[in-house]
Amino acid sequence: MKKYSLIGEPDICRGGRLKSLAYCCNKNCIFFKIALKKLGLSYKNYIEVKKKHDKIVGLENNKAVHLAFSRSLETRDDLRDKALKVIGWSPTDYYEYKKKILEALVPLMKHPEALDERIVKAFNLDLFDMNEKKSYKATALGSLEARILSIKKVVEQDDNVQNELGEMDYVGVRVPKEMLEEIDKMISKGFLGSRSDAIRLGLQTVIRAFKSLTSERESEKEKSL
Repeated sequence: MKKYSLIGEPDICRGGRLKSLAYCCNKNCIFFKIALKKLGLSYKNYIEVKKKHDKIVGLENNKAVHLAFSRSLETRDDLRDKALKVIGWSPTDYYEYKKKILEALVPLMKHPEALDERIVKAFNLDLFDMNEKKSYKATALGSLEARILSIKKVVEQDDNVQNELGEMDYVGVRVPKEMLEEIDKMISKGFLGSRSDAIRLGLQTVIRAFKSLTSERESEKEKSL
């Protein structure tokens, strides 16, 4: 079996690779569901392995920590840290414990080759506030599959971009798939720069045709007078 290291690996929901499934809690979040699907692992098998390897540590006030469901050491967790202190475990002990859980899960996966993939990734974004006519650069952490992005840093762009944006407005358009496929073909061949370019070009053509038709009708009216 391939050797896995979980040292320094964040939780899946914080940008860790799918091998961080060993750190997942039992909240059944969207990232966890996507991870199970990518790995071809059933929720039933996941829970059975976690419960089999679970180490429960009792704390004061009748609190108990289930270490099998505890998160990465890259994530702050006071209860987990107290539990590790109670049983005298070092970070290395915790990593080895989680590694054993992962090694027990791997044989149950249909797609263990996906363990090095990530669901949550870092993104650079261009943001446009169409009401205030302002544009921003931003960094974000999230998942396109889960349709979730958490913006971490935002910087307002320079005046040139702001001025260009101020001369534009945004309109949502529903376009038939067949038409989009033809537009994409033109983009791939270099005839158009983007879908937005195609829509703007189409609008310009319609406006020119309308102006031309209107002008002809007005000329005809003048001649008939």
